[in-house]
Amino acid sequence: MKIFLVIPTLYAGGAERVMSILANNWAKKHAVEVEILLLANGSPFYKIDDRVKITNLGFKTNEHPFLRIISLFKLFFKFRNYVKKNRPDFVLCFMTKNNIFTLLSLLNCNIKTFVSERDSPTEKIPWITSFLRNKVYRFAEGIICQSKMSKEFIENETKSKNVISILNPLVVVEDNNPYNRDKIILNVGRLVEKKGQKYLIEAFSKLKCPDWKLVFLGDGHLKGELMEQVDMLGLRESIIFKGTVTNVSDWYKKSAIFAFPSILEGYPNALAEAMCNGLACVSFDCNTGPSDIIRNGVNGFLIEEKNVTYLIQKLQLMIDDEALRVRYSKEAFKLNKIVDQDIIANDYYNFCLASKY
Repeated sequence: MKIFLVIPTLYAGGAERVMSILANNWAKKHAVEVEILLLANGSPFYKIDDRVKITNLGFKTNEHPFLRIISLFKLFFKFRNYVKKNRPDFVLCFMTKNNIFTLLSLLNCNIKTFVSERDSPTEKIPWITSFLRNKVYRFAEGIICQSKMSKEFIENETKSKNVISILNPLVVVEDNNPYNRDKIILNVGRLVEKKGQKYLIEAFSKLKCPDWKLVFLGDGHLKGELMEQVDMLGLRESIIFKGTVTNVSDWYKKSAIFAFPSILEGYPNALAEAMCNGLACVSFDCNTGPSDIIRNGVNGFLIEEKNVTYLIQKLQLMIDDEALRVRYSKEAFKLNKIVDQDIIANDYYNFCLASKY
């Protein structure tokens, strides 16, 4: 059996991480031929199993807009011809624009093509992208969403009948030590508007926790603005920006609290990873994702979106009450049994094999 996975790049990101996990898992567990087609130039951020073939189709994203349009047309035919020539048993692609491109490219090729919707239902996207998604997704053999809300939205918008919701896979964490963690409030994610880091900085400035640190892992165009906010609050010594790091798991293991102030999510990968590593978590209850994995008051706190007052209250409660942190840590760690990468990768695999839509 031959499987093609399609994505623009394998740079650091949630969709890219999930695709790398699926590719590695399928090549190892099912002994199938897995090939990742990268539409754009770039080296993978994530480790890919040697049994997985990577083909770069060479689209250049940094060209002049006019030249980029020409390159896109060339890519269209190059991609279509490559897939037709190699005849995979099925194609799975991630990310809305990429999904549209793939489905249009493979029209009338008689190749089973599945798409995975990664965006939040309430995220604003260009009208042309929304229009094409709603028209083109019906040509997909099946659609995989990340949350129940996203599944309902896609069904209503596209009228597709073969839509399923599957959580994202994670590497199982074997051990959890909820005791004696460092006094660190951790946040992992791109420094962009929808991740809401400014709300967390504001909340941290009002906490009574002189010996605690707030650590951000990730980069983005708001880094300078967020650092200015930190400077204005006089918190340069307490709030640390580490940038994009390769040892995220080390930070998960040693931090005591994970704060997730996102106001827009497709699926909260970082939050799920934090819970699987046994962090006591506080999260905004944004549109999709957090409520699928956090049971408020049982394995973490869900807070009204953008409500900094409640965010302060819950963070202060966790800082002051180690027993509460330990209890939430143990409960959050149980998420491992649900999002184990073998289970989730198998759910993806079986859905693609079983679909006869």
